[in-house]
Amino acid sequence: MSDGPHRSLNMNRSWKHFAKCADNRAYSSAEVASAYLPALDQSCREEVPPGVWQRLTNIFTDQQQALFKEQSIEKIEELRAYVAGQPLGCSLIDAAVQRASQGTLTEDTLVQAAIQALAQRASRGNKQVEEHYYRKTNDHPRTENIRERMEGALKQIALEPLARNYLTNGTAPKPGRGAKQDRLDDGVQL
Repeated sequence: MSDGPHRSLNMNRSWKHFAKCADNRAYSSAEVASAYLPALDQSCREEVPPGVWQRLTNIFTDQQQALFKEQSIEKIEELRAYVAGQPLGCSLIDAAVQRASQGTLTEDTLVQAAIQALAQRASRGNKQVEEHYYRKTNDHPRTENIRERMEGALKQIALEPLARNYLTNGTAPKPGRGAKQDRLDDGVQL
């Protein structure tokens, strides 16, 4: 007996847990959404070195840099070497360059760039999970249901706090797991 297609998913443990929650109708949409942040947090830890977050923050908050936008863009582009081959890191650099070339260099501009990169990574994670389920199961309505639940969860989560934590600290606090329901009265939330 199989534990489901999410077991053979070629992603880290947090993304597998997210896929399991999205697949299982016993999890509410809020629970699926709460499984998203640990998955994105793990992607941030694996795909963007802490020094890159700090350097971006320094570039966007330095008032001297704001006077020389072209030099700031060059400094952001130099960070690409630290994130080569890492999808989230490359998206973050691309979004930062785009925002820097469009407007002023402020912390809020950088937060918006980070949110854009996190949303792109979340969307890519959704597509990976969906494609995996299409390959591993013949039940296509099930896969379509998973896609709907993942997209609904993405709309529910707030990416700004995660982005601000990484830009402020270079890391985010490790999110705790939900309380384990082990008593008879602790059933599925209605």
